[in-house]
Amino acid sequence: MKRCRLYQHPQLSLIVRNNEVFPFVFLFMHSFKWLYWFVKWALDYWVKEQSITKNLDTIRHIFLSRRYLLRQMRMSLLIRKVSAKVISFPLNETNFYIEGETDDVIPQSIPVSFAGTTHSAERIMASKTAQQLGYSHGYSGDWGPGGKGSLSPQAYVKLLKQSQFALCPNGHVNQDCFRFYEIICAGSLPIIPKSTPYQPFGYYQAIYDVDTRLVVKTFHVNEVKRQIGSILEKDREQILNRLRVSIAKKNEQAKNAISNCFSPQV
Repeated sequence: MKRCRLYQHPQLSLIVRNNEVFPFVFLFMHSFKWLYWFVKWALDYWVKEQSITKNLDTIRHIFLSRRYLLRQMRMSLLIRKVSAKVISFPLNETNFYIEGETDDVIPQSIPVSFAGTTHSAERIMASKTAQQLGYSHGYSGDWGPGGKGSLSPQAYVKLLKQSQFALCPNGHVNQDCFRFYEIICAGSLPIIPKSTPYQPFGYYQAIYDVDTRLVVKTFHVNEVKRQIGSILEKDREQILNRLRVSIAKKNEQAKNAISNCFSPQV
C-alpha cells in the first residue's frame, strides 16, 4: 500500500466538504456585526430592562456565529495551503433513508414538505412554511430513527417521494446535509438556503449544478412560494437530472482520489 502524506503525496486530493476559501473580507465585516449584536443585547438588557430569556436569540447569534466563523477560518487556512488538491466529498443518503427505500411509485401529491428536528430558528421557519404549503413533520426530539417524535425510515422515504419540493435547511453542524441527497434520491427537488453568516459562499451552488430557482434567502412562506412558482412542471425533471449527474460526478471524483492514494504500488 502507498503511504499517503496529506501535503506530500503527489496524487492525494484533500477531501473536504467546503470547496472554497472563506472570504476574509466577509470575516472583517462580520466582526463589526459581533460588536453590534453584543451592544444591542446589552442595551436591551440594561436600558430596556428585558429579561435574559427574551434576548436568547441575540445571545445565540453572537456565540454561534463566532464559533462557526472561527472554524471556517481554520478550514480556509488549510484549504489555502493545499488549494490545488481540494475536492468535495458528497455526504449522500444515510442508512436511515436506505432502510426505508422501496421501488414503489408514489404520486407526488404534496407540494412542499419538511421532516426533521426544529433545533434552530431556520428549521422552525421551514417547518411552519411547509405546514402552510403542504406538510411538515417538525419535532424537537433526537435525530434519526427511534428518536422521540421522528418518522420511521419507511414513513420518511414515503413523505419525500410524495413531495414535489422539500425544504432543506443547513445541517446540524456543517453546511452539508444528508437531507439534500435524500430529497434528490426520492425524486423530489430540494429548496436550499442562500448564503448565511455560517455559509457565506453558497455551498451547494458552488459544488453542484443547482438551479437558482431552488435557492431561497429565507424559508419564509412568501419567498418559498415565489421560488417554486417560477419552476414549470416541464422543467422539474431536467433540474433533477442535472443535480443527479453533478452529484454522481463528485462521487466519482472522490472515489478516484481515494483509489489513486491507496492503490498498490506498481
